[in-house]
Amino acid sequence: MKTAIELVKEVDIKDVSYISLAMQLDLVLLTRDKSLIEGVRKRKFKKIMHFDEFLRNV
Repeated sequence: MKTAIELVKEVDIKDVSYISLAMQLDLVLLTRDKSLIEGVRKRKFKKIMHFDEFLRNV
């Protein structure tokens, strides 16, 4: 949880639960929140994908 807080604290702290769960389950987080995607990717978190990109790849 501490790592998840560090990832989202400057983006949107309300998303910490989603990031934390994705990290614990070792899953890719699907979201339409562009600012969240950009913010956590800047902090080297790569297991996040825009939902529309996921749909195009299915």
